[in-house]
Amino acid sequence: MPNQAAIVYTANKFITMDDRSPAATAVATQDGRIVAVGSLESVIESIGNTPHDIDESFANHTVVPGLIDQHLHPLLGASTLATEVISTEDWNLPERTFRAAHSSREYRERLRQADARLDTPDEWLFSWGYHSLWHGELNREILDAVSATRPIGVWQRSCHEFYLNSAAIELLGIDESTFSGHPEHASTVDIGEGHFWENGFFAGLLPLISPHFLTPERLARGLRQLVVYLHANGVTAVNEPGYSNVPGLWELYQAILADDDTPFYTYLLVDARSQVQAGISA
Repeated sequence: MPNQAAIVYTANKFITMDDRSPAATAVATQDGRIVAVGSLESVIESIGNTPHDIDESFANHTVVPGLIDQHLHPLLGASTLATEVISTEDWNLPERTFRAAHSSREYRERLRQADARLDTPDEWLFSWGYHSLWHGELNREILDAVSATRPIGVWQRSCHEFYLNSAAIELLGIDESTFSGHPEHASTVDIGEGHFWENGFFAGLLPLISPHFLTPERLARGLRQLVVYLHANGVTAVNEPGYSNVPGLWELYQAILADDDTPFYTYLLVDARSQVQAGISA
């Protein structure tokens, strides 16, 4: 198969990341690879008799290399992007923009608005982004004031804490006996407050709530939003530094992150700790 024609891109400035020549005004690519960098004259001279087209789309812009996010958990990204985001800053996502909440009053009003938008009375309301420094106190009673009948789950901004209202706790069948056989959860579960954190969340609550929270449909929707979001922000490669072998997750990643149309690379490093705890051999 003969080589494709080269494309010569011009820009106000290309940041090269090369100390010897940190900036350029033209870049030539061929067959998906950069073949020359420099001034327009030097680039055309470098490609010689190779047929080429000149693309001036970036003539008035500064172009930087693709960004690499070396610590990103696609599972967390997908699950948060599938929730009602109520955070300390606006979140401009592919499907919509979530406005920030800067006070307790604003936060609770955003939750009430999210509740009102749901059509099905018993549909879960999941939200991510809460932080007490901006949004004040949060507990089971406060969430009950948003809805006494709809199950509500709020994922704290760090992803290490979770809050439930009474409807959610009753639906999941949680009471004082739920964790009685797990004394390691005692200091990180407060059912009265509807608060679960660290081990009480990850090992205690998460297995109970996952059939509602981490459904294949929600994760697929969140992953597709993640792809668009990363691409729009110039990311060309991500690394997952703690991949866990959650059933069905590998197939979902293959279908979406490994799709030929996904415009970045994804690398997975296995979380050896969870593999050992699950009794999986090397």
